[in-house]
Amino acid sequence: MMKATEMIRRGLLFIDRFALPIFEDVRDIALVQPTPRGGNHPLWVIGHIAHSEGEITGMVHGDPNPLNGWEKMFAAGTEPTTAASDYPSFDEVLEGYRTIRARTLKMIDALHDSDLDEAPKAASDEMLEFVPTIGETLMMVVIHQEFHLGQIADVRRTAGRKPLMV
Repeated sequence: MMKATEMIRRGLLFIDRFALPIFEDVRDIALVQPTPRGGNHPLWVIGHIAHSEGEITGMVHGDPNPLNGWEKMFAAGTEPTTAASDYPSFDEVLEGYRTIRARTLKMIDALHDSDLDEAPKAASDEMLEFVPTIGETLMMVVIHQEFHLGQIADVRRTAGRKPLMV
């Protein structure tokens, strides 16, 4: 029988099998916005996913976000700009994503299924209402990323690219 921690781990690895090729595919259109009225371009999405994962997983044990310097560019509520000078390079953002994901997987490997029912140690009262357990906190990482990958799909279509999976 598969353990719950293994299921979360596999979920993150599964999404990476799709996300990483998509991220590489948008390297040359990293600042293209999905609509004539703007929106989240791929560089912002990748940076936001990475920064948010550092914040979300940091709640589990109270660990600081290694990407803490990125909050002005990528935190929830920030508005993407199309100026490359407002952001780290694409390679730096992608490396930040990979570093955070490796950290998350290592953290999951150290958890037992019984830990998933515990409350995250460093979550605010507001967050505890939303994600009251470590298991739900970790599932939020998966769901949050899936949500934002759709925005990159929209950018790809705006740029005239065909869907990767048909």
